[in-house]
Amino acid sequence: MIARKCILAELRQAGLIRHVGLSNVTGEQLRTAQSIVPIAAVTALYNVTARVGADLRAAAEADRIVFSPWHPVTTTDGPLASRAAAVLPPIAAEHGATIRQIALAWQLQGSPQSLPIPGTTSLAHLHENLRAQSIALSPQEMRAIDAITAPAVPD
Repeated sequence: MIARKCILAELRQAGLIRHVGLSNVTGEQLRTAQSIVPIAAVTALYNVTARVGADLRAAAEADRIVFSPWHPVTTTDGPLASRAAAVLPPIAAEHGATIRQIALAWQLQGSPQSLPIPGTTSLAHLHENLRAQSIALSPQEMRAIDAITAPAVPD
């Protein structure tokens, strides 16, 4: 990793690239990279059911670096899909929104550094995604979505 970042630092210094971004690194790797070259953005898997990039997101927030989660609106994969299916539809109904819009709104409200980039296949889908920025989730709704990944408490 360090050798690549040195090359990127040289390219940036030469004016051949303006910004450096990293994908799927740890918070420690981000700090190492920052000691070599300024990092503008990072990306990792982070959504309502998969928070693999949580540590990286926290490190990015601390240093005011853009965090761009990939698969930001995925809610149906993995073992937590049933929890998401119980939590998200009532919130979506309350806001007259889709579940994907709620997932995006949660990303946007969760961090001022968050810049989710969901995939889209049509102009209508793009407009649907953009409407998520106008959804104001309540603190209770944010906590309910945050809790989807909390460890299950045995009965």
